[in-house]
Amino acid sequence: MRRAVHRVARALWRFGWIVALPFAVVSIWAFTTALDHFRRFGIERITTPYVVSLSGALRETAERAARRLRLAVTPPAPTPLRRLRLTVGSEILARLDADPPYSGRIAVPAMLTIDDDTPRTIELRRRGDTYGHWGRAKRSFRVRTAQDQRVGGMRTFHLIAPELDAQLENALGYRLARRLGLLAPHSEFVRLEVDGEDHGVFELTELFANAGTWDVGADDGAARADAIAPLRELVDLVSRPLDAARAERLAGMLDLPAFARFSLVEQLTQSNHVDHFHNWKLHWDPWRRRFEPIVWDVNGWERSMCPPEGEPLDLHPTFSPLHARLHSLAPFLAERDAAIAAFFLAGGEDALLADLDALRAATDAAFAADPLRTPCRDDDWSRATAEFVARVHRTAGTLALSWSERSDALLWQPAQAADDPLLLRVVSVRPVRTLRLDLRAGVRPDAIVLVVPREGGDEVVDLTGRWRHEDDTLVIDVALASEHTTALEFRPPELLRNHRRLILPTNYELRLRGMDARAVRTITGSDGRDFEEYPKLPRVPVRDLFLVSPAPALAPRSLSGSIAIDGPTKFAESVAIAPGTTFTIAPNATLEFRGRVEALGTRDAPIRFVRAAADAPFRAVLLAGRACDGSRLQGCSFEGGSIWVHDVRGVVLSDCASLGASGSDDALHFVHAAAHVERLRVEDAAGDGVDADASEVRIDDATFVRCGNDGIDLMQSRAVLRGVRCEDCGDKGMSIGEASLVMAIDVFVERCAVGVEVRDGSRAALRNAELRACAVPLRAAEKDLRYGDGGRIEAHRSILHPKAGSAPVVDGTRSEIALSDCLVPAPSGAWPRVELADCDDGAVARRPLPPLPDALRVLGEVAAAQWAEAAGERRGARGPR
Repeated sequence: MRRAVHRVARALWRFGWIVALPFAVVSIWAFTTALDHFRRFGIERITTPYVVSLSGALRETAERAARRLRLAVTPPAPTPLRRLRLTVGSEILARLDADPPYSGRIAVPAMLTIDDDTPRTIELRRRGDTYGHWGRAKRSFRVRTAQDQRVGGMRTFHLIAPELDAQLENALGYRLARRLGLLAPHSEFVRLEVDGEDHGVFELTELFANAGTWDVGADDGAARADAIAPLRELVDLVSRPLDAARAERLAGMLDLPAFARFSLVEQLTQSNHVDHFHNWKLHWDPWRRRFEPIVWDVNGWERSMCPPEGEPLDLHPTFSPLHARLHSLAPFLAERDAAIAAFFLAGGEDALLADLDALRAATDAAFAADPLRTPCRDDDWSRATAEFVARVHRTAGTLALSWSERSDALLWQPAQAADDPLLLRVVSVRPVRTLRLDLRAGVRPDAIVLVVPREGGDEVVDLTGRWRHEDDTLVIDVALASEHTTALEFRPPELLRNHRRLILPTNYELRLRGMDARAVRTITGSDGRDFEEYPKLPRVPVRDLFLVSPAPALAPRSLSGSIAIDGPTKFAESVAIAPGTTFTIAPNATLEFRGRVEALGTRDAPIRFVRAAADAPFRAVLLAGRACDGSRLQGCSFEGGSIWVHDVRGVVLSDCASLGASGSDDALHFVHAAAHVERLRVEDAAGDGVDADASEVRIDDATFVRCGNDGIDLMQSRAVLRGVRCEDCGDKGMSIGEASLVMAIDVFVERCAVGVEVRDGSRAALRNAELRACAVPLRAAEKDLRYGDGGRIEAHRSILHPKAGSAPVVDGTRSEIALSDCLVPAPSGAWPRVELADCDDGAVARRPLPPLPDALRVLGEVAAAQWAEAAGERRGARGPR
């Protein structure tokens, strides 16, 4: 036995180096690599909040080497993610990483290839302000392409290295934001190779073009260089104490429903990453004159931000002065309450969890094959992912319970005398959005005012127009919220966020004039929440909550006869304009309506808006704001100026005419509007006949003659057109651009430079169209590369008679024109890149009409019904009816 042991010992002594030497080499390599990493990032640089230790660097180096070896031995299956290839060069890459993060801020030339596409020339740099972006083995990039080599419409985007439990945080947060109708960047996961080496999964995230807008979606072409002025005003309002007047101005500058949904995102994600020093992104809409929030880098459901299981959620995220000011506005609190209720009622929780499942299904295999994934070990990654999924489920479920629990203290003190006010106290995380007062039979007030007690003098709010009777119930539409205060607490390591918002008991006085206040028997709030009768409520002043109630509804104003408009004029109230009324408007003046307009002219007594000077047009007749919703203009003539409809829904223009509009380019201008136009005639407009931006329009039986630019110009809009005729327009009969969707039936375009142009992610379906004597009858094009797509036109049962020698034009590889069952001049085979099916020179249809394309079904039931209704067997347009 001893001899055998000696033989083994001698063999190990003679041949052990074969095992020991590789082990020693690997150990020395791992130690020196880890030591160098620790020197660069643990000693020479500040990496807070990350901690770089020598033991941690050594462990990560060893685990990453083992992971690479395991993936090399058992190659993973292919993944469905897009593959991006960066060709940089080792010397240039070394220059980027020579002195991070500073060296990474200088852009270097590189090449980018997506899947098997043509390589693009790009500018490349590192991005990120923390060690997680520029210190680990996988490091983030910022990419900028050439103007004509965009990626999906994006010229600048980030390739972000996800880490730890942050693999899906932002991607899921952006999906949630878009579901809620908020502005958010495009985001997708991709596989990245750098100089042929697999760097694993990155999150491609769109980067906005400037501080005011995104490349696509919010840019309506009206941004100006002086857009900083509203931001300066906003900063002033946020940075100094509020009073009632400043609160009203602040509420007017903010899209409160959008900010309410933004706050819902922060609640659902429990994110405090949008704070007082970074990540606030705002878009200023120059037409509505309001700011909208842009969701950016929310870091949703991050471990350190979410409360531990069993702890309450943060229901009032307040991490910046803007957050605090929002919580001082009762309308914001009411809008948020409505947004939360709508989210859960519409199944938002299920949709969020479905998005999470879809993201995991698309990325789990790719992360499993990622050689540079952090964390490296499969069990660590699986545990981090499971914990993230659990946090998403827990926060969504807990938020639903938090807002549905009845933990309110709603109190009221009945009146002791006929003229006494009703005293109300609200202690609730949820505002009361409606009051229902049960009255004795036959009792009703003449007027109602709400009093908010304040130290410097009570605030009195006139509720005229905001209450109504339902039998013996008095219904009052007013938002009564609880005031908030800040409670400091110690929650390391988030030292900059060591506070929580708490609600305070908040008192109101309700004065019912013209009735005995003792006739009120019970009071119920919104959602059936009862106010409990209380014998004596103390009068406590409100310090930092403002109702910002709309001005009391004014009695409608009647206008008739001859009215001279000598300069800019505004009507704040609703207006009824009598038939036969004539407005004579001074040069360059604007007549503005801020309330609902009823202008019902007749054939014999039209309502006219005319210019005062024959050689000087007026600027516009403007309907602006949601108070104009439901306006009707019938039998109106606009002579020498334009009509603008901005941020108005449900407006109807019928039997109207625009003659010689030259004061502001376009005859009719719709922005953020929803309108129905019927039986319209536009002649001699200096610019477009109709220009619609970010709007929904339906146009029936309209004629556009001699417009200086386009008959109809659409940008980011949806339109249903029927019986439209465009003649002798200087540019296009119909210009459909920037991600617009259009269905057009019975349209006739004649003698225009271009009949119908569809471009930049837009789609149009034409049925029974007729295009005659146009230099270019149809054009599908890609002009604005930000939209990442061309135009698509399909025409059915239509007639094309272009000028001699001209043909439809398809510009760009992503544009299409398809003609089905159309009358085309022979020989039609000379039209390159135009798809033809059953087309000839006959006037009778040869095939059944196909259904409305799926992409256009979002236009609604009216569009689908009009498309499908019987049109006989004719080809070509019937024209205006």
